[in-house]
Amino acid sequence: LFRSGEILRLLHELADGADSENRLVFFYSGHGHRLLMSGVDEFFLVPQDAYASDKPDALIAFSQVKEILSSSPARQKLIILDACFGGPDVTHMKALPPQLSPKFLKEYLANTRGTAVLSSSGIDQKSTTQSPNPKLSLFTHYLCEALSGAPEALDNGRLTLQSLYDYLSVVVRKQAKSYHQPQQPALALTVQGTM
Repeated sequence: LFRSGEILRLLHELADGADSENRLVFFYSGHGHRLLMSGVDEFFLVPQDAYASDKPDALIAFSQVKEILSSSPARQKLIILDACFGGPDVTHMKALPPQLSPKFLKEYLANTRGTAVLSSSGIDQKSTTQSPNPKLSLFTHYLCEALSGAPEALDNGRLTLQSLYDYLSVVVRKQAKSYHQPQQPALALTVQGTM
């Protein structure tokens, strides 16, 4: 299932099967690698069947993942990377007001469009494997806690992408520091509104 052809096939299926009312989430947990290509530093996903880490045709270019998802008519796309060296440049987004009616929130989310990339580490960092849960990476452990409703991850009772990032940024960085390994989650956005 983690072979390059299968990853790309399923990614196309996900993107092509969506319509403008859908929101897409692509989650990748595995190895990441950076290569200098024509003077440009590029990030790659390392599939299970990669035969070499220095051959681009053995890897999946992250730019290809973003291109496939961008072709989808889905209004919101969230890419979550739990891989070494996967960090994009960090940008900030404004928060939602604390009091929102369900009707306003529904309309607001319907008009939010764009792509966000949340990664487990910075562009030049490894993702530590030490975690309170030995079956999950540090980042994925805290991501699961946030998705399960950890109060520290919520913004006035709601989990927004910004509150998720703020939570993961603090807990992952603190825990990684206790292991003497730098790891700072990163968030890059090209969105209109708050996801």
